[in-house]
Parts: sequence; structure tokens; C-alpha cells
Amino acid sequence: MKKRISVFVMCLLTAMSMLTPIMAHADWDIKSSLDGKYLTFDQPPLTINDRVMVPIRVIFESMGYSVEWDQNSKTATANKSNDTIIVQMDNQNITYSVNGNSGTYYCDAAPQIVSGRILVPVRAISECAGCDVRWDGNDRMVYINTAANHNPSDYNSYLGTWYYTPEYSDRPLVKMNIDSIDNNTMSVSMERTHGKGITYVIDPPTFETANKITASGSFGFVPYGNEFTKANYTFFLGNNSVVCIMEYADTGELIYNMNFVR
Repeated sequence: MKKRISVFVMCLLTAMSMLTPIMAHADWDIKSSLDGKYLTFDQPPLTINDRVMVPIRVIFESMGYSVEWDQNSKTATANKSNDTIIVQMDNQNITYSVNGNSGTYYCDAAPQIVSGRILVPVRAISECAGCDVRWDGNDRMVYINTAANHNPSDYNSYLGTWYYTPEYSDRPLVKMNIDSIDNNTMSVSMERTHGKGITYVIDPPTFETANKITASGSFGFVPYGNEFTKANYTFFLGNNSVVCIMEYADTGELIYNMNFVR
């Protein structure tokens, strides 16, 4: 009898392990920022199979969308002007029509409902909305930049001085000067405004799209002379802002995600 019970328990445990292949856990320590501002969630983000899932309403409404829910079809529709994004529960295909571009984005983690909140992969939704998304594994931060979907009409308006102020500070940390700009190249320099001095060396950046500018260069602490680290720079010319993303040239790991304003 004991042998039969043991065999039954072993079979039951095996079956349960086969039915629960997805590992998920709440991650209150995962933070998200939209254009340099922290987002606040009442439902903690989830990590499912190494994918960060966040509540849909917070992300969309922070981008200026309104969100409607259809209980019958289990579908959430986000609308903003002529832009539409449609998310259906347990459907890994998200359809969108944003900035005149329409298509379907395949998610490697299906949207789902947790504690009455719709959770979606943050990268999938942000990319459907035409944003740039960066993950900082060290700080466990998701950076979402809406400047990526902006189309500048006057490059001269970006000339001059810009400042980056971190969320934790009340004064600017980095000053950026844009001396000249056109639809081919940009002349830009950056320096730290206080604390340990940092020199940023930026080779002449080139345009990839109307507002996406990339460059290579390096950065290093001024007191240490020639001890510089190679870096890649990506600039997005936004609406009244300029986003600068710095990554290590050899690994692609995020160094800084800076949202500059006047």
C-alpha cells in the first residue's frame, strides 16, 4: 500500500511540474521611467521567463492614451488621436496603427490579467508605440523614451544649452551644448556640472532617421588623464527634450539614459 501511494505521489508531482512551465514572481524593485519621470504601479511588475511584464494602463495613460476594456472579447484598446494599439488576453500578437505605421507585433510572453490588472511585456508595447526602450540590469530600471517617435520640423530650435537632472537630485548634473545641427551631422559636447569632472568625447554624430543620431566616442574622469572608456552614443531629438543614451562600445551595456531639457 505504501509503495502504491509513493508511486502515485511521484506521478502527481511530475504531472504538476509539466503543467507549470512558466515561472513568475513579483518584482517591486523593478523601476520604470518615461521620458525621465518614474512610473508608479499599484500592481508590481512581474518577471515571466526573464520578461518584464507591467500594468498596461499606467504605461499607456502616461503616454497620453485612453484605455478601454471589452469584457466579452477580453480585449484592451488604447487610443490617442489617430493612433490605436489593441491587446487581447492570451494572444501573443499585438496589433497597432501608430504614426501612420500599421502592423502586428509578436510578444514572446502573452498578455495576462493579474489581480485585476492587465500585464503586458513593456518592450512590446513601447515598441508598438514607436518608443525607444532600454533595460539597465544593474539598477533594474526600464527606460522608455517617447522622443524616438518625434519628427522635428525645425532643427535650429535644438541649438544651445541643455541640462540633465537625475530624479534623485534638485540640480543639473550634466550640461550639453549643441553648436550646429542639420539633417546630416550634429556638433555636440557634454560636461559634468558638479562633483567629479567627466570628459565626454563625441565624434561627429550622423543621422539615422529624422531625429535619431548616433556617434562613437569615449568618456573618462578628468583627474585621471588619458584613462578613457570607449562608448557609443544615441541621441533622440524629442518634443522640447533631447535624450542621450550612452552604452559601452564593447558590450552594449547601458551606461546612462539622460533626458535633457532647457
